[in-house]
Amino acid sequence: MPTHLRFIGGPDPELDGGLPRNYAGAGVMMMVAGMKELLESSPVKMNCVQIPVFLRACVRNCNDLIEVLRALGNLEARGILNN
Repeated sequence: MPTHLRFIGGPDPELDGGLPRNYAGAGVMMMVAGMKELLESSPVKMNCVQIPVFLRACVRNCNDLIEVLRALGNLEARGILNN
């Protein structure tokens, strides 16, 4: 993940396991919004992204994140295990 997204408020799950969103739970996942901005502004074509995987994260949110990243820029998501 781009480091400008910060760790807390970016990939770190909320207390309920949900991935943070940009409009208090109703918006786009922060990691998706950040990657979309980066893809649009970067002159370099990206084909993969590393995403932190937390054991306490909601599985459905994680699956949604991977699918949206694939659709966003045909990105291959590579998980990095965190606890």
